[in-house]
Amino acid sequence: MTQLKNSDPSQVNQKKVRLYGQPDSAQAYEIRDFLNRTVVEFDWIALTGDDDCNRKLGLPSLSNVRLPVVELPDGTQLFAPTIREIAQHLGWVTQPKFKEYDVSIYGAGPAGLSAAVYRLCCRWR
Repeated sequence: MTQLKNSDPSQVNQKKVRLYGQPDSAQAYEIRDFLNRTVVEFDWIALTGDDDCNRKLGLPSLSNVRLPVVELPDGTQLFAPTIREIAQHLGWVTQPKFKEYDVSIYGAGPAGLSAAVYRLCCRWR
């Protein structure tokens, strides 16, 4: 994975993650799926030729770019990143802080909230 800071000030103020890639790319699909499942707002920009690459990324040729490219809201560009690298750059915890936990709750829906409240109530007894 390679990362670059985008120096264009108009791009730095964006609020969304941008994902550039070829429409039939398995790696781009995996990243789009990850971003959708984790409810990250993003724009998908399909690159179908060298003109698209030059116009949208400012790079001369698709053959010289490691796709997909993820552009973060701060302007950082990640070339051919892994899911873990994207999560780390978004500031998410990718490694547990402790070796062992009493309970692990996944989800923020009614069941996850109920489990968290129940665990807190039992802890104080």
